[in-house]
Amino acid sequence: MTQPFTDCIPYFVNSTLLSESVLWMHNHYRSHLALGRLADFPAAGNMLQLRWDDELARVAKAKARLCADELGSLNVNVGGICTVDFPDVGISMHPQKMDDETAPVILRFVVRDWFDQNIFFPKEHVAKFVETSGTEQFVQLAAADTYAVGCSYTRNIMPKTALPQKYFHIYVYLYGPRAPLGGKPLYYAAPYCSLSPQDTI
Repeated sequence: MTQPFTDCIPYFVNSTLLSESVLWMHNHYRSHLALGRLADFPAAGNMLQLRWDDELARVAKAKARLCADELGSLNVNVGGICTVDFPDVGISMHPQKMDDETAPVILRFVVRDWFDQNIFFPKEHVAKFVETSGTEQFVQLAAADTYAVGCSYTRNIMPKTALPQKYFHIYVYLYGPRAPLGGKPLYYAAPYCSLSPQDTI
């Protein structure tokens, strides 16, 4: 069994301010897409509004502690993830190597960079999703049926790395349920909220 990295400091994003910020950023981009304001993408008729999930955040905290070693290698083989509410959980990770131990956590830049992957996503795959390299985080962010998110991050000290950067920050976001598998729609192209229940964006 893999042991947590001993020089890893986890930060659990459980404060009201941080969880609200994470939700606002995600729902901002999802509503932008749902309203048809993203160039060449159709409006989404079934885009759900995300809510914060404490259990996903706790699991994200545990996962973040298993993602790096003292050499600075990232373990992306996270395996299957599930919770009581979500038997199939989606995951997005963002590694960041830095010189500064106390670098600020700028979550909005992480989510923005994931949303910007839309430029590589073929628009015709909205109706029938096909996996496209380099768009995995955008797909999870834009999946209409996903309605819960929780996240955490770690600051890792890498004493044995050959790199000049000795600090490795890892952001882990978990989503429930995960984005659709190939062949299913990412979302339904239709007028804004026309196909959704009341808890939509």
